[in-house]
Amino acid sequence: MVITTTGYHVYRALNTARSQGLDNVSGNPAECAWITPLNYYTREFFAVLRDWVKA
Repeated sequence: MVITTTGYHVYRALNTARSQGLDNVSGNPAECAWITPLNYYTREFFAVLRDWVKA
């Protein structure tokens, strides 16, 4: 399975898929507007941190 999502979200999407029992999964980062990554990478950092704490 290939998960296509924005580049900043690939890491967490793959971890979520693997935690649901999908073994053969890879990521395909899609492009996004040049202005959005800073905001979204910051948000994604805290989302990954939350996932680690909850695990």
